[in-house]
Amino acid sequence: MVKWIRKLYRMLGLVFPVTYLAFGRHVPLILLGIVIAIFAVIEILRFANRNINKTLFRKLHFLMKEKERNKVSTSTLFVFANLVVIWFFEPHIAVPALFFLTIGDTAAEVIGEKFGKHRFSSGKSIEGSTANLAACLLTGLVLMQFIPLFTVQLLIVGSIAATLTELLLTFVDDNLSVPVVTAAALWAAESIL
Repeated sequence: MVKWIRKLYRMLGLVFPVTYLAFGRHVPLILLGIVIAIFAVIEILRFANRNINKTLFRKLHFLMKEKERNKVSTSTLFVFANLVVIWFFEPHIAVPALFFLTIGDTAAEVIGEKFGKHRFSSGKSIEGSTANLAACLLTGLVLMQFIPLFTVQLLIVGSIAATLTELLLTFVDDNLSVPVVTAAALWAAESIL
C-alpha cells in the first residue's frame, strides 16, 4: 500500500509539465520555485537536526524511502529536475522528458518488482526496462496528439534515452538524471534530424 501511495504522490508531479503546456513557462516556474523553496527549507532543517529528520521519516514514511534518510530526498531531486528541464527546454522537449520520467519509471518499478526475473548487477531487470520503454512509447504517442513538434523520431529517441538512462546511470538518482539526459538527447536529436 505504501508503495502505491508513493507512486500516486509522484504522479502529482505531472502538474508541472501539464501547466507548461497549458500556460507557458512562467506558471510552472513560479510553482516550482515555491515548491523548491519549501523543500529546501525542509531539507536544511532535517539535515541540521537529527530529531526533525526522525520525525519527518516517522510521519512521512509513506512518501520517503529509507535510502533518503541521509541524502537529499528524491522528491527534492524530482522537483529540481522539473525546474531545470522547464527552464532550459521548449515544451515539445521538456514535457515528454518529464512524462517519461514519471510514467516510465513507475512502469519499470512496478513491473520489475512483480515480474523481474532477469536482473542486471544494478538490481534492475530486463522486464522492468522493457516496461519503461513501452510506457514511454505509449505515453509519447498520446503526447504527440497535443504537441505537434513532438515527432515520431523524437518519440523514439526520447523513449530510448529515458530507458537507458534509468537502466545504466545508476550512480545518479534517476529523478534527476532521466529528465535532464532525455531532454538533452531530444534537443540533440532535433538539431541533427
